[in-house]
Amino acid sequence: MVSKHNQQNFQGKSTSRQQQFESMERDTLKPLPLSCFELKKYCLAKVHPNCHVMLGEDKHHYSVPYQYTGKKVEIGYTSQSVEIYYKYERIAVHQRTRVQFRYTTNESHLHPRHRYYHNWSEEHFMNQGMKIGPNTPQAYRTNFSPM
Repeated sequence: MVSKHNQQNFQGKSTSRQQQFESMERDTLKPLPLSCFELKKYCLAKVHPNCHVMLGEDKHHYSVPYQYTGKKVEIGYTSQSVEIYYKYERIAVHQRTRVQFRYTTNESHLHPRHRYYHNWSEEHFMNQGMKIGPNTPQAYRTNFSPM
């Protein structure tokens, strides 16, 4: 039915919709994108002193370059990604994580003085303790390890 309609000539013209498509439009068509289109949601946030913003919908924190601490930024997010903009310039991109009250941090966003603390872990302190002496890690385990 549609095919028959498209092949009929326009009123008062000697061409049909199909002929017009073939001669003017077909060559300008491009392939469809590989990824599906997804609407992006937006919200505003202030960059905390720890160089993170919180996406309120998920209560998850994402890092921002330390130069933007204290600034108001715009967060654009989809089901897969989180993008952070300052004055319409994208300053950070993260894969979206919905785990509440956790942090997604790109270490390069942290101030150089704070990067040292970012690597602190139990293993880090055990290694530092071994430099002091063999009994130091044991003292750490006795006093600080979770039961």
